[in-house]
Amino acid sequence: MIIGNARRGVGCAGLCHCLRRETGELVWRFYTVPNPEKKPDGAASDAILAKLANETWGDDGAWVTDGGGGTAWDSIVYDTVNDQILMAWEMVSPGIPMYATRAVTATTYSCHPILAVDADTGAYRWHYQTTPRDRWDYTATQQIMLADLPLGEKGAEPASRHAGALRTDSSTCWMRLTAS
Repeated sequence: MIIGNARRGVGCAGLCHCLRRETGELVWRFYTVPNPEKKPDGAASDAILAKLANETWGDDGAWVTDGGGGTAWDSIVYDTVNDQILMAWEMVSPGIPMYATRAVTATTYSCHPILAVDADTGAYRWHYQTTPRDRWDYTATQQIMLADLPLGEKGAEPASRHAGALRTDSSTCWMRLTAS
């Protein structure tokens, strides 16, 4: 079972759990934002947060005391072709860069991505940030649809608040905006 969390992105840290269906035992956990100390916490996300996210988050601000948001509450899909989980999440907290002192920079890794992780281990594969420098709360929580696309592509296509759809080759993260 794959389960995300929801709490309007305030007062929590976003995460996704993979649980064994028969027992409820935790298989892996992937955090969408770093912990306030930016230290590993035994989750599948530790390596990618250390590599891409930690330095884009400040050392103070509301996210340190209230959590970083980024809850993956809807858009979680199993991609059978690539044996991966695709997920997307809402705005991080405090999300709008112009209001976020030094807590979150305009290039924060965790702001509205579509992310792929290995289905068995939760290890990071790729991500695409849908709205860099977001000032409008264009969350990435719309449904992700998997489809066989023209020209033999296998892809994922979530609806977008950008007046179209983001289409990606789900194995390589090649992305383009398509008209609605």
